[in-house]
This record gives sequence, C-alpha cells and structure tokens, in this order.
Amino acid sequence: MLKDRLLGLQIFLGVTGISSLVLAAVLAERTRADAKLRESEELYRSLFNNMLNGFAYCKMIPIRDARTTLSTLRSTSPLKH
Repeated sequence: MLKDRLLGLQIFLGVTGISSLVLAAVLAERTRADAKLRESEELYRSLFNNMLNGFAYCKMIPIRDARTTLSTLRSTSPLKH
C-alpha cells in the first residue's frame, strides 16, 4: 500500500515536471516569435516612414456588371516637406 502511494506520487511528480518543461519551451518559443515579429514590424515601419517617394496602399473593389472599380485608401506614407 505504501509502495502504491509512493509510485503514484512519483508518477504525479514526473508528469508535473514534464508538463512544466513543455510549458517553459512553448513560452520561450512564443517569446522568440514575438521578438521576431516586433523586429520585422519595426523594419517595415522604418522603410515605410523613410521612403523618398509617396506610397499609398489601396483596396480595389470591382463593381458588378461594370468596367470600373472603386478603391479605398488603406494607408499612406508620411508627407515629406
């Protein structure tokens, strides 16, 4: 009976330890991915804000049964003076 309880405790502690290691690895990977995303966003923002020519990002919306499209302005680069 004592052996069964000790075995149960060892199994519980083993599972808990493995779960903790897996969680730590997942959190570490998430932290690395977030840092890479942040760096990528900073580089893109720097490129966008420092370009010499203007830039506009538009979404084209086709009109059914017509030869025209509408466009909606999504974003523009900053105006340089």
